[in-house]
Amino acid sequence: TIFETWGQDDLDSPPDTLVEVLQHFDFQDQEQMEAATKYRDLELPFKVYNIPEVRAAHKKWTDEYVASHFNGENDDDAPQSRGSCQQSQDNFFAFHRPPLWSVELLGAPPSVDLEWTFDKWARHAVYADEVSLPKTEKHYYFQSGVNREERHKKWKHWTFVSRDLPSFSNPEPTFFGFNPPAQKGIQCRFGERGVTAATHYDGGR
Repeated sequence: TIFETWGQDDLDSPPDTLVEVLQHFDFQDQEQMEAATKYRDLELPFKVYNIPEVRAAHKKWTDEYVASHFNGENDDDAPQSRGSCQQSQDNFFAFHRPPLWSVELLGAPPSVDLEWTFDKWARHAVYADEVSLPKTEKHYYFQSGVNREERHKKWKHWTFVSRDLPSFSNPEPTFFGFNPPAQKGIQCRFGERGVTAATHYDGGR
């Protein structure tokens, strides 16, 4: 397995070669995407690469750009995005249900919510890279969501995630959002160095 080749906490010693076993499909190649669609419909795992909007977002989503959309001071006249930050005592964010967690019986919860802005989280993420933050230190995880109703609004009411990733927000079927009525929204996760996020799960596609 990949964890036998490269342990999830062994960040500073990546293997010289990491053998890939998943099928890769070029988004710009029609024949390959026909095969990818069959994989998708059969619910088989695969990877898609060379996706223009994802490549564009990769360049566009600097820390400054993303922070400007969470603080409501962006130049795109887009609505302010909302997000939240969590803190864990180490790099593992375990899943738990806060309302059901008994501190008296179980001790401190695995993670707690903080009033951190995206900008503050991003600065800590940079710091974590700079100092090679050990897995035993406190780690931080930023999450944001776009509700399913946003795609039905006019474009001027779309937040930056919907605008920059239209394949996921389009009210019409796309390769990634092929069943719009069942779409549950868009979830964005921002994890710093070493974070293992078991703090959530997907109930279905």
